[in-house]
Amino acid sequence: MTKRDQATLRQSFDDFGALLTRYPQSRYAEDGRLRMVYLRNMMASSDLHVAMFYLRRNAYVAASNRAKSIVETYPQSPQAGDALAVMAQSYKKLGQDKLADDAERVLKLNYPDHPFLHGDWPRYRAWYWKLVPLSNRG
Repeated sequence: MTKRDQATLRQSFDDFGALLTRYPQSRYAEDGRLRMVYLRNMMASSDLHVAMFYLRRNAYVAASNRAKSIVETYPQSPQAGDALAVMAQSYKKLGQDKLADDAERVLKLNYPDHPFLHGDWPRYRAWYWKLVPLSNRG
């Protein structure tokens, strides 16, 4: 689902936001909040798929920009850690050592057990390896 057009997800998110704004005491409000969290995470996951696509294609500027967008737009999502890893890896490939170190430092502070920090990233993502040609696997 995260690999498809996100227009319906965004529309649903906006609709639930309107529900919560108009009827905050409704019996549907709590369910609406939970659905908004789910939709936010799905949108972040979709953006992470795009960032990983750019990373695989060696489009490091695009990958870092998309990852930065995830961190800024969806900071509470579980994908924020992976986005920081994408930023660190992209910046390293671009020779931007200071930016790479900054991204890695933020990753260490917020996600100390992230696989990127232990050299096991992105191998732990099975969906990533399905997309990588055999010749590029490390």
